[in-house]
Amino acid sequence: MILTVSIGVLRSNAITFNPPLPAKKITAIQDIEFLPGFKLFMRFSDQFYPDVISSETSSGEKTYYDAAYGKESQDHVLGLLSTGISAQEYYLLGNSDSIVSSVIQELDGYFNGLASQNYLGSYIYEDWGQHTFTQGTWTSDFEKSAIKLNDSLDDKVYFAGETYNTHGITPNRGFYIIRGSVQSAILSGYDVVEQILE
Repeated sequence: MILTVSIGVLRSNAITFNPPLPAKKITAIQDIEFLPGFKLFMRFSDQFYPDVISSETSSGEKTYYDAAYGKESQDHVLGLLSTGISAQEYYLLGNSDSIVSSVIQELDGYFNGLASQNYLGSYIYEDWGQHTFTQGTWTSDFEKSAIKLNDSLDDKVYFAGETYNTHGITPNRGFYIIRGSVQSAILSGYDVVEQILE
């Protein structure tokens, strides 16, 4: 069997293993930094913002970006990627409407009220940190993840996903793979299948 759930789901004990996971595997799962986070897309009547605005945070990231950049679109959509400490601070506001209001207020501070003036009241909020099937975003401390996470359970249960890819930023199968990416997750699945077939 190949198990592809996120580290967040494994930590939540949503899956019961019989026999239980070995202590080393549990420790490896707990040691991984798997941050909460979300993406927010807001529609505006005009582009008053630059292509990218990054804020320094003590953990994770907080980046505003022009989601329509380089696309054939007449829409002005500003995205916010918030993970780690910034996401946790937004979560304290209680719901997505409150988060959007806070973000608009923050942008007003950056751009002299232009966010409120141009906001069209339309947004999409995707919260991986609170989603039942992810419970977080992605892994960042790959040195720890490669140690015990990849071990199968008695050659019966194998683990695959972005956390389990050990290639780093290297050419693999004709592609450059960046750990923590969708491509990384897919290719770790190929690696596990090859392990099983050997």
